[in-house]
Amino acid sequence: MTNAEIAIFDEKRLAFSRIGEWNTEVVLFFHGFLGSRNYFPDYEYDDKCILSFDRPGIGDSSLTGPYAMEDFLTQVRAVLADHGVTAVRLIGHSAGGYYAQVFAAMFPELVRSLSLVSSVIPLNMPGTLRFGGAKWRTVAFLLQHCKRFSRFFIRRMATSVRQDYDAQLAGNLKTLPDKERAYIESHPEQIKRAILEAVTHDGEGAFLDASALSRRRKELRVSADIPVYLWHGTADQTVSIAVLEFFEKSYSVQASHRIPGAGHMLYLPSWPDILAEATE
Repeated sequence: MTNAEIAIFDEKRLAFSRIGEWNTEVVLFFHGFLGSRNYFPDYEYDDKCILSFDRPGIGDSSLTGPYAMEDFLTQVRAVLADHGVTAVRLIGHSAGGYYAQVFAAMFPELVRSLSLVSSVIPLNMPGTLRFGGAKWRTVAFLLQHCKRFSRFFIRRMATSVRQDYDAQLAGNLKTLPDKERAYIESHPEQIKRAILEAVTHDGEGAFLDASALSRRRKELRVSADIPVYLWHGTADQTVSIAVLEFFEKSYSVQASHRIPGAGHMLYLPSWPDILAEATE
């Protein structure tokens, strides 16, 4: 059973979903860009407690002004502390993988494992842009130096998603491998809800999320004591598999899974294996 919950910070809502009962150890999932806490695999779970948070301006989380990733993650940490959580297993998909890396760097004493699934690398840090390719260099530049254009583009995209959701989804499905497309087609209401939650507030929350992701960062240090697990599809058209080279050089990688023919949404059909490895 999934429980929808709200925490309040400075009269602003921070929404999150919880599967299972609160425990001293939880699995903390960070969703990707243009996702929400409900873009979460629908499977039967045992006795694990799994949490997934909406970032500011996404879903039921209040819209704020510009924020840093650390601002959001400090609030997540406060929720965990309020419920007696002393250990987390992190799983981050796509842009959520970047949030998971920053959380691990901020609170290493809590983190027992870090699973990065189709994850982006720090977008605007010395030495990282070459791993992401020309597309990500362009994205980082526009978000840093052309904010008005970036806001206009993201908000226009949000309007398009809301007004013509079915056509947008049909186009995206054509780019996905069979297993990922099958999961999405078999969970139409869940996927629609999650995507529409991602573009609330006319896409302003998505723009603020993108801005937080693209902020300049001097360094990012994840403790060598934290085991890291990598999952990436060879057919991922969103994030190049070349990013694995960065992760393998930077972190204490215990396993690096290159999944033949899998795309950017591989976490949906592969979730049981990802979760089992993260919590072993």
